[in-house]
Amino acid sequence: MRPRRIALLITTITLIVLAVPAASAHSEAPTLSHLRAQLRKVRTQRHHAQATLSKARTDLDGVRALVAAAGGLPAFVTAQAAADPAPAPFPDATASPEATPSPDATPQPTPAPTTVAAGDAAAGDVSGYVSGGADLPTLIAALRPSLATRLLADGAVTADEVSALERRVVRWRRFVRRLRRAERSLARRIAIRSRIAAWNRKGAWRPLIEIAARRRGISADGLYRLMMAESGGRRYAGTTYKGLFQYYPGTWRASWNPWGDESIYNGWAQIQATAYAIDRGMGPSNWPATYPAAF
Repeated sequence: MRPRRIALLITTITLIVLAVPAASAHSEAPTLSHLRAQLRKVRTQRHHAQATLSKARTDLDGVRALVAAAGGLPAFVTAQAAADPAPAPFPDATASPEATPSPDATPQPTPAPTTVAAGDAAAGDVSGYVSGGADLPTLIAALRPSLATRLLADGAVTADEVSALERRVVRWRRFVRRLRRAERSLARRIAIRSRIAAWNRKGAWRPLIEIAARRRGISADGLYRLMMAESGGRRYAGTTYKGLFQYYPGTWRASWNPWGDESIYNGWAQIQATAYAIDRGMGPSNWPATYPAAF
């Protein structure tokens, strides 16, 4: 077998496997232009979904960093602390002279910030306390304003709020994956349709017969023999009866034929219509002289 014929056979088999069976009798619906419009729409949706996923991941990363800096969950941050860093302690009027540092005194290390436990928060007021390091205001400022307002309205970031952000990331990640799968599927279908259209223009009937016969579960060899007996594979054969399978125009346009709106000289349409007719048991009556020998 020649290498070119082998390559054509492999390509045909691949297209047969990838070809999606039509939901209705008309295998050409939706059209190639409709599929391309669908692909453009899915790509636009994927771009928007990816942008939303990126924002959701940024939100989650920012909140996780805030929680880590605050010493864990629940992360207590007052509204005042969220707006401005807490000012440095200043001795009040009741402080003893010993507690007031002199200008010449050696600076002492600043005590570590107090972390408020969940039990302590439930027992009393946590306003005025900020858990974590001095970078909390910076981390809060890095959040989206609407997110920061929502999370810190009660002065704390809770485990439920973090879980909600995690679920949002998971939902958008799954949506992006579904759109990518749909995009790949549409791209494959468009490639198949484009190849079929090219074969139809060139009159390469054998691979088209293989696809149509596989879709209808009939013999590709029989369909090919029927075509050769009727027209010799010539698209414009015949006068009263026309095309690859020699249809009378009235028969071609009858209600039984889902491709009746196509040109009677459209080879791919005739191949599909004939495979459909044979699958419905119309072969012996439509081609009484050639069908028995072909099948």
